[in-house]
Amino acid sequence: YAYPAVLAQNWFGNNERVLATGLATLLNILGVSIGFIMGPLIVGDSPSKIPNLLLIEATFCVIISILLILLFKSKPPTPPSLSQILITETVVVDEDEDNKIEEREEKIYNDIDDGDKKTISATSNEDEFKKRSMKETLIKLFTQKDYVILFYAFGMCTGQFFAISTIIGEMLELENYNEDQIGYLGFILISSGAIGATACCLIGDKFAKYRATLTFICALLCFFSNIWFTLTFKPDNFIMLCVVCGVMGFFITAIFPLALDLSVEITYPLSPTIASTVLICSAQIIGFTLVIIMNIIIHEFGTLITNIIFTVLIGSASFFLLFFRPTYKRSLYEN
Repeated sequence: YAYPAVLAQNWFGNNERVLATGLATLLNILGVSIGFIMGPLIVGDSPSKIPNLLLIEATFCVIISILLILLFKSKPPTPPSLSQILITETVVVDEDEDNKIEEREEKIYNDIDDGDKKTISATSNEDEFKKRSMKETLIKLFTQKDYVILFYAFGMCTGQFFAISTIIGEMLELENYNEDQIGYLGFILISSGAIGATACCLIGDKFAKYRATLTFICALLCFFSNIWFTLTFKPDNFIMLCVVCGVMGFFITAIFPLALDLSVEITYPLSPTIASTVLICSAQIIGFTLVIIMNIIIHEFGTLITNIIFTVLIGSASFFLLFFRPTYKRSLYEN
């Protein structure tokens, strides 16, 4: 889940990264949505066929893993952007240009010492970065206000989505929906997110400086769609639930690639791998915790209280994003 942002940083230029992150994320989402359909089709009402389902899934995973190991390279021979050159090539700033960019460069890359000439060595810089990344990078990440806000908002929105995707079958069974209906609703919830992620990434690449605003709008629309979902979550309302799941999945999954790209953008030149992975960890931890807690609440208090809690949590994420005013450090350096 965390690799799309790293892939985009390593392989794509500054006007392509958001879309690249979105497309890579989209494939993750499509894989999950196919899983919602494959289960009912292969297993049906016969639990004895579950090993067949697992074998098919394992076969696909093994084949793809072998192809990646044999064919995929982590980086292209030529860096696609100036920000990537920072850790892959030697960059020299001439004396005539030094005074013009010194103040901006200090803000963007505090690790570079002032001087008449600044040289960034590929090998030494990358080795040094790896040695200090896990300790110093984590400290730097969590001392940046904008990253902490993004960490919470992304974790809550995406973690809630993971939790709903996991327990929606159990919730729908309590409202007397059958296995086929549950499979279709899960498929719509996930696959509509793939469309939303692609659409928002196209907008994000075209209007790069409004990525934070776009993330807030998606989170706010997620909040309203959760209210709609709560009001329509009742028996014999399958068509309306299909529509609501489509809308909710569209906006909540759109946050995924936008936030991953922003995590790399606003923490530059810190490790994109660590910045995006920590963000994913927040979603996984929150999602795992919500699954455990909501499973108890579903059976003790019913689906209505469960959906209300989900709505309040995603509303808190939208509220925190009101204070999200990031500096696009990577873009500033490249410009």
